[in-house]
Amino acid sequence: MPRAGNCLPLLGSVVGGAVGTRIFIFLCMGRRKVYPLTLSASVGEIKTTRKLRSGDLLVEVSSPKQAKQIIKLKSLSNIPISAQSHGTLNSSKGVISVGELFNDTVEHILEELRPQSVKQVQRISIRRDGKLIPTKHLILTFSKPKLPQHIMAGYIRCPVRPYIPNPLRCYKCQRFGHSKPNCRGSLTCARCAVTGHESNDCTAKEKCVNCKGDHPSFSCSCPSWKMEKAVVTLKFKNNISYPEARNLVKARISPAGTSYVSVLKQPLVNNETQTIGILICAHCSAADNQSNLATLSTDTDSDLIASPIKGKHPKRKNNKALTLKCVKQGTVPTPSGGVCILTSNSYPSSPLSLRTPLQAVAVQVHIRTLVTVCCIYLPSHDVISLDDLNALVDQLPAPFLLIGDFNGHSTLWGSDCTNSCGRQIEQFISDNCLCLLNENEKTYFHEPTRTFHCLDLAICSPSLLPMLNFRVGGDLYNSDHFPLEDSYADSACVTQRPQRYLFQRADWAAFRQLAVITETMVVSNDIDEAIKTVTD
Repeated sequence: MPRAGNCLPLLGSVVGGAVGTRIFIFLCMGRRKVYPLTLSASVGEIKTTRKLRSGDLLVEVSSPKQAKQIIKLKSLSNIPISAQSHGTLNSSKGVISVGELFNDTVEHILEELRPQSVKQVQRISIRRDGKLIPTKHLILTFSKPKLPQHIMAGYIRCPVRPYIPNPLRCYKCQRFGHSKPNCRGSLTCARCAVTGHESNDCTAKEKCVNCKGDHPSFSCSCPSWKMEKAVVTLKFKNNISYPEARNLVKARISPAGTSYVSVLKQPLVNNETQTIGILICAHCSAADNQSNLATLSTDTDSDLIASPIKGKHPKRKNNKALTLKCVKQGTVPTPSGGVCILTSNSYPSSPLSLRTPLQAVAVQVHIRTLVTVCCIYLPSHDVISLDDLNALVDQLPAPFLLIGDFNGHSTLWGSDCTNSCGRQIEQFISDNCLCLLNENEKTYFHEPTRTFHCLDLAICSPSLLPMLNFRVGGDLYNSDHFPLEDSYADSACVTQRPQRYLFQRADWAAFRQLAVITETMVVSNDIDEAIKTVTD
């Protein structure tokens, strides 16, 4: 039913998620010293307390009741203090994408979503030709530390994705982690890393302040920027403090070969063969690699989708060989390789016939339920019609997973800019009400410039979104594309082949003798009723 004017489909409720138990209180004390046990004596045992550089205290309480007690405090050890709820650690930010709200103002949206703990709404805008263009993507700030899984905008169920901002970089010293007003460093050029001048009119050779590489300090290809991006991502996804997130990231990337810096330091590899997965293989020659597949084995559902083949493999619990079934497009080789899907014979599957000029193949696989998986490759030099993409989706039985190399750049999935192909893919996702699984991870390593980009996408039906976990593998496996891995959220494997019966071995004479079946029992025209009468 059409809506009149600017009438919003709002007034809903929060779906999923719960208010987090981590509550942080900020005690403004300056440089005055307070006996450490005074706070515990006043409000009881608290969870954690950390002294900040300013001399103030950041207190994590164990209950809302204790938070109210601390906020009411006016003094400690006869020293006047002020206590308030922490501005960022007690809130969370998420992103929703709703085309129906495009023409509504953020003030109106905030007014209607306020009962769902939304305290701020900001619309994301993109810059094109020097102009800011609003989008359908909204940043919602919630007054609770844990994001809800969904919110209801009236009759529209909107999944909430974590909002991951870019790393905070100081425009004065070019270091990460603080802003210009709080900077104690010296003025440094963002282009040549020399102190004493701005970067506006600098023509010197480019050099990064942070990693000493041959690029400006604001480059998104900088290894230091990528590490800071990982810190910010962990901070906002887990709702922890910046130092905690930094320590966790450092602990993860300390072993050699696991960070972007380690990848850049490795010698160049031959990338004539693209990444091959047990289920998905984009723009590669499947026939040349079938000999490598006969000895693989699998234990879990996650192995089925984009699990790498080349390189070192972990030891398996059993030595049972895995037989695979290959579905590829055509038999004539193409310069870019083509597409194919490899499925394990342990899971029932059947290929789908697609009528499309695109390089795409699809199969239906019964993992837990019947799921359609389509592999697609869009060459960067080809002009792709939006109608062809829409026609392809119309041929895929739902629910489906569409995965492959789309060769499109968009800030929506982590690119530095948006090109025409990226805008077309955005329109394609929006028109078909699909869900993008990517979360700003880099999937492609460009060898000539030694930079990382996001070209490979995983798109699924809305019903599959809450069931899947998506991640990008950390090993190139002698390719220039990182593998995309989709698995069920609970990682439990409950799939079994349907039972099969050998009717030729049945003893029908004994069956007729033992079975009491009369003509009146099967005289019904409805076969279902007849079967129910016999079996009951």
